[in-house]
Amino acid sequence: MPLYLGNHRIEDVEVSINHKYADTVTELAGGGVQHTLIADLDLSQDTVTPQSLMRGYTAHDASGTPITGVGLGKLTVKRYSSYTTNLYGYYSGINEIEIDLNNGTNGSQVIVAWLVFTDCYGKITYKNCPATLTTSTSSSDVLRQIENVREIDFGGMAAPATLTRFYYNISHSYAYGDYTVYIKNIDFSNVTTFNNCFAMSGNSPDSHIDVDVDWSLSTVQASLSIAVSMTKRSMLELFNHLSTQTTGTLSLKQMNLDKLTAEEIAIATAKGWTVTA
Repeated sequence: MPLYLGNHRIEDVEVSINHKYADTVTELAGGGVQHTLIADLDLSQDTVTPQSLMRGYTAHDASGTPITGVGLGKLTVKRYSSYTTNLYGYYSGINEIEIDLNNGTNGSQVIVAWLVFTDCYGKITYKNCPATLTTSTSSSDVLRQIENVREIDFGGMAAPATLTRFYYNISHSYAYGDYTVYIKNIDFSNVTTFNNCFAMSGNSPDSHIDVDVDWSLSTVQASLSIAVSMTKRSMLELFNHLSTQTTGTLSLKQMNLDKLTAEEIAIATAKGWTVTA
């Protein structure tokens, strides 16, 4: 079926990356005109990178530059013994590591440590999870010394009562400019000791790293200290999931308080919490 612009039949349509629609009109020898339309495709908000795209596939990045994927896909690790799940090593081209906890049959320790995604931003996903995770008995670590991770999905598990060094010494060698690490699907409601849980090191001086924690499963009761830059969305969600307290304290660092208005901080203080830098 032919296309028409006004009373003119469109004989040719081209698509390229520009900021506006453009209509080029060419007079035809036999009379009439030919319209060439240039369509606007705004890629500036796209987040695809060679590392996040499967190997061999092609796309365009946010600048419109053609890229070819280098990612290899998902690696699944299943627990068959009670040994702590330490995934030591360097993982080249792996986009996702899926940890199957076998419904806690062989223990529910979920520590992941000394893991490096070497040429991509990676995701860690837990599946077939027990109701409550347990941490290393020696240090209470859950995530430690992980490099270039972009998302950690805990599959709906509840954190234990004592939680220290939950998110510790996470670094990013590929992060330039703004970057966010997402922590999802974990319930912090039962935590009564919540110390030194969010710390990060090793970032490039050219990068600004935010941590976005999903608090939607939680009713937060324990005082906590956050030593990393948090997204504003995550802080407001935390405030909305605070229990009513008389002694609760949130130490958020000045870099986080600077993102919030007095009215937003008042969401926490109205529930009896002290919010400090």
